[in-house]
Amino acid sequence: MNGNELKQAIKEDIALLGSLDFEVFSVRTYYSGLFRIIGGCFWKIGFIVLFATSYVEASIRNGSASYDLELFGDLMMSSLLMTFVGVLMLLPSLTQYYLIKIHLNHRIQTGQLLVKKLKQVGWVFLVVFGLCSCFVMQCPDPFAFRIFLGFSYFAALFASYILLSMEMSRVGASVLFDLVNQWVNRK
Repeated sequence: MNGNELKQAIKEDIALLGSLDFEVFSVRTYYSGLFRIIGGCFWKIGFIVLFATSYVEASIRNGSASYDLELFGDLMMSSLLMTFVGVLMLLPSLTQYYLIKIHLNHRIQTGQLLVKKLKQVGWVFLVVFGLCSCFVMQCPDPFAFRIFLGFSYFAALFASYILLSMEMSRVGASVLFDLVNQWVNRK
């Protein structure tokens, strides 16, 4: 889609959004799709957290990869808890992404573009979080590491938000994106 076609599609979608109604999906269809997205996010973030936490714990033990059962349990529980809290904070964004994907992807002309851009921002979040996690893995104190890992999470959220805003402004879809958010949030 070239620039003029995109402009025209955005104008038409803005006019169309006021008259669109929600489709009704079965409970099974809606929640299975939403839980699939949440689960994918959980395991991707969880892998980064578990890898970083394992690296810090192994470096404290001078590279020894031998863990006792109690340490392994603590490592898994802390990683799962940090991942759960992280995904819980992303839940509103994941829900909005899913609503845009199932309701608007094929009903408005720019639906596929919005879904594509949101997916790209999701991958940017994971890359920034992974890079920040690699940076803070050098912290020798496990408690401080977990604090810095939380800061890495917020840095990735901030970078993703800035990128999404810039990208939507670049393609001229920021007004459309705001209207889509209003449409998704209306009762």
